Amino acid sequence: MSFLGDIVNKISANTQETVFKAQEFAENHFGYVDEEAREAALIAQKHRFHSFAPLREASEVKWYVDGKDYFWAISEAIEDAKHHIYIEDWWLSPELV
Repeated sequence: MSFLGDIVNKISANTQETVFKAQEFAENHFGYVDEEAREAALIAQKHRFHSFAPLREASEVKWYVDGKDYFWAISEAIEDAKHHIYIEDWWLSPELV
Protein backbone atom coordinates (compact mmCIF):
# COMPACT_ATOMS: atom_id res chain seq x y z
CA MET A 1 0.00 0.00 0.00
CA SER A 2 1.17 3.51 -0.64
CA PHE A 3 2.05 5.99 2.06
CA LEU A 4 -1.06 8.11 1.33
CA GLY A 5 -3.30 5.03 1.29
CA ASP A 6 -2.02 4.15 4.77
CA ILE A 7 -2.80 7.63 6.04
CA VAL A 8 -6.30 7.57 4.54
CA ASN A 9 -7.04 4.21 6.19
CA LYS A 10 -5.79 5.43 9.58
CA ILE A 11 -7.85 8.62 9.35
CA SER A 12 -10.97 6.65 8.37
CA ALA A 13 -10.52 4.24 11.27
CA ASN A 14 -9.89 7.08 13.73
CA THR A 15 -12.92 9.00 12.46
CA GLN A 16 -15.22 5.99 12.89
CA GLU A 17 -13.81 5.33 16.36
CA THR A 18 -14.27 8.98 17.35
CA VAL A 19 -17.88 9.04 16.14
CA PHE A 20 -18.63 5.82 18.04
CA LYS A 21 -17.05 7.20 21.22
CA ALA A 22 -19.00 10.45 20.90
CA GLN A 23 -22.28 8.56 20.48
CA GLU A 24 -21.44 6.29 23.40
CA PHE A 25 -20.57 9.30 25.58
CA ALA A 26 -23.81 11.07 24.67
CA GLU A 27 -25.91 7.98 25.40
CA ASN A 28 -24.18 7.40 28.75
CA HIS A 29 -24.42 11.00 29.92
CA PHE A 30 -27.61 12.24 28.29
CA GLY A 31 -29.66 9.07 27.82
CA TYR A 32 -30.30 9.38 24.11
CA VAL A 33 -28.56 11.37 21.42
CA ASP A 34 -31.84 12.52 19.91
CA GLU A 35 -34.73 13.22 22.27
CA GLU A 36 -37.30 12.99 19.46
CA ALA A 37 -36.03 9.52 18.53
CA ARG A 38 -36.33 8.42 22.15
CA GLU A 39 -39.91 9.67 22.40
CA ALA A 40 -40.84 8.02 19.09
CA ALA A 41 -39.36 4.72 20.28
CA LEU A 42 -41.37 4.88 23.51
CA ILE A 43 -44.60 5.60 21.64
CA ALA A 44 -43.96 2.83 19.10
CA GLN A 45 -43.41 0.26 21.87
CA LYS A 46 -46.95 0.83 23.13
CA HIS A 47 -48.69 0.34 19.78
CA ARG A 48 -49.27 -2.69 17.61
CA PHE A 49 -46.67 -3.26 14.87
CA HIS A 50 -44.63 -0.40 16.40
CA SER A 51 -46.98 2.07 14.76
CA PHE A 52 -47.20 5.73 15.70
CA ALA A 53 -50.97 5.40 16.02
CA PRO A 54 -52.89 3.43 18.64
CA LEU A 55 -55.21 0.57 17.75
CA ARG A 56 -58.72 1.93 17.25
CA GLU A 57 -61.74 -0.20 18.04
CA ALA A 58 -64.97 -0.20 16.00
CA SER A 59 -63.43 1.47 12.95
CA GLU A 60 -65.49 1.35 9.79
CA VAL A 61 -62.84 -0.06 7.50
CA LYS A 62 -63.23 -2.23 4.42
CA TRP A 63 -60.39 -4.10 2.77
CA TYR A 64 -60.30 -4.23 -1.02
CA VAL A 65 -58.01 -6.57 -2.91
CA ASP A 66 -58.55 -5.18 -6.37
CA GLY A 67 -59.99 -2.09 -8.03
CA LYS A 68 -63.22 -3.71 -9.24
CA ASP A 69 -64.80 -4.09 -5.80
CA TYR A 70 -63.46 -0.73 -4.66
CA PHE A 71 -64.95 1.20 -7.57
CA TRP A 72 -68.25 -0.67 -7.21
CA ALA A 73 -68.42 0.42 -3.55
CA ILE A 74 -67.58 3.99 -4.54
CA SER A 75 -70.35 4.03 -7.17
CA GLU A 76 -72.84 2.76 -4.58
CA ALA A 77 -71.77 5.46 -2.11
CA ILE A 78 -72.12 8.18 -4.74
CA GLU A 79 -75.59 6.97 -5.73
CA ASP A 80 -76.67 6.85 -2.06
CA ALA A 81 -75.43 10.38 -1.30
CA LYS A 82 -78.17 12.70 -0.06
CA HIS A 83 -76.51 16.15 0.09
CA HIS A 84 -72.85 16.47 -0.77
CA ILE A 85 -70.11 14.38 -2.30
CA TYR A 86 -66.57 15.16 -1.19
CA ILE A 87 -63.82 13.65 -3.31
CA GLU A 88 -60.39 13.58 -1.75
CA ASP A 89 -57.26 12.28 -3.37
CA TRP A 90 -53.54 12.87 -3.15
CA TRP A 91 -53.40 13.60 -6.87
CA LEU A 92 -56.82 14.46 -8.25
CA SER A 93 -56.69 16.18 -11.60
CA PRO A 94 -59.59 18.30 -12.94
CA GLU A 95 -59.28 16.42 -16.24
CA LEU A 96 -60.47 13.26 -14.48
CA VAL A 97 -63.64 14.77 -13.07
